[in-house]
Formats: sequence, C-alpha cells, structure tokens
Amino acid sequence: MGMQGPHIFLRRKKSLGQCFLSSREYLDAEAEMIAPSQKIVAEIGGGDGRLSERIVLHGAKKLFIIEKDERYTRLLREKFSSYNVEVINSDFLDVPPLKADIVCGNIPYNISSQITFRLLEWKFKRAVLMYQKEFCEKMLASGNGKSRLSFFCQYYFDMEPLLFVPRTAFRPIPKVDSMLLELVPKKARPLGSEVSESITMLFQHRPKMLATSLKIILKHAGRKYYPLEDFARYGLSKRIFELSNDEILEVGTKLAGLLQDTKQLEKQNQKK
Repeated sequence: MGMQGPHIFLRRKKSLGQCFLSSREYLDAEAEMIAPSQKIVAEIGGGDGRLSERIVLHGAKKLFIIEKDERYTRLLREKFSSYNVEVINSDFLDVPPLKADIVCGNIPYNISSQITFRLLEWKFKRAVLMYQKEFCEKMLASGNGKSRLSFFCQYYFDMEPLLFVPRTAFRPIPKVDSMLLELVPKKARPLGSEVSESITMLFQHRPKMLATSLKIILKHAGRKYYPLEDFARYGLSKRIFELSNDEILEVGTKLAGLLQDTKQLEKQNQKK
C-alpha cells in the first residue's frame, strides 16, 4: 500500500487509550507546528499513520514511530516501507531513548504523566504533544493551581500551548477537549530522589500551612524535634502553592536534608 492509500479502521482498544485525531485541518496544523523538515522525529503512537504521513511529507529526515498495538505496527510498516521510517512495536515507556530532534504525538491521555516524565531520560530539542486540555492547564498552572505536576514540569521544561483542539476533531468523540503543547528541555540540574520525594510529600499536604505540613512529615519520619526556624523565612503560615517554584525547591531541599539526617541518627541508635 502506498502512503496515500486509504486509512484502515481497526477496532480501537480502549485499554490503549486509542482515540484518533480525524480532522484534516487539525492534523495539517499539528504537522506544521511539529516542523519536521530535515529533522529526526520520534512519534509516540502512530495509529494508522494519519499524522505520520504528514510528518514524512513535511520532509522529516527520519521518522521513528513507536506503536504498541501490533495490528497498527504491521499496517505502518507496510504503509511506509518505501520511506525512511522505522516502526517500533513497543510501549513508549519501555523503549530505550532514541536520538531524535523532535518528539511528537497524540499521546494516550491515561498515561500522560508517565510519558511526560519518561521524556526526562531522552535527549531532544523540543517535543510537540497532544494532551487533554485540563491536564495541560495543570502542567502550566501557577498560583493556587500549583501542584506536584506543575512544579516538576516547569522545573524541567519551558512550555507553550500551541493549539486548542476541540473534542469534535477526534473519533470516537471523547468527553474532553485537547491542547497541543510544546515542551523544550531546560538545562536544569536533575533533582535527586530525596528532594523529589520531599517536594511530593509537601504537595500531599497541599491545603495545610507549611508549618503543619513539615511537622507531619518530620513526625512520620520519626523526628522528635522540628527545627521550623530553618523554614521561617518562607512563611510558615503559607501553603506550599503560595511559594514560588524557587522557594519550593529550597524548602524541598532543606526538608530532604533533615529527613536524611533523621535516617542516619536512627542507624546510629540501632548500632548502640
């Protein structure tokens, strides 16, 4: 089958979050915003190739398509057999990082968070991904809308919404609207697991004042003394979302240090 052949509609698997963008207008706009000309592109979830063929026609130097559904994998390999396209039959979360300039795709919304943070292991210049609109807004949130998701996304990426896509542009029609989002990796120092876990714990107590959150976390860790004076300059009566991202990072780093000290004290006491 040539690339211009008709789309073949296979029974969609809900377990894989298969819901395809069908509007030619929005597919064309997405391909233009991906801007794949002379670039190595990795597409997450190729489906029947409706976006893939536009990426090829826009002059991609090479296209990797990562498709978990074996049925669509066979279709894609046949469809693009004459082009510089490599189809990988795998879950994106299991694929070793590829060398690509651009990562793109209309990703399964049920694993949007996992896919986004998996990208931290990849080296690429920019990603252009379709998210559920509400999820995209959470990634971009500031002020009272801040969350663990928004903090980590904004720490690691510069993000810009590119295109609103209504639910009616998809088949079958989902219950949500979508947003095309650009992510450009920042030159940010990777956060260690201890700091990441500390920030996650702080957001788990999001409605509480900082002083209360710190006491709960430190008490749970087995600490009897709470050196809250170390955090006074951040405003102990504030909630975590009222701090700037820089302040959240500083508080998370200090908290991680205290928790590490507590673990070391416990080990020393056990040896006595």
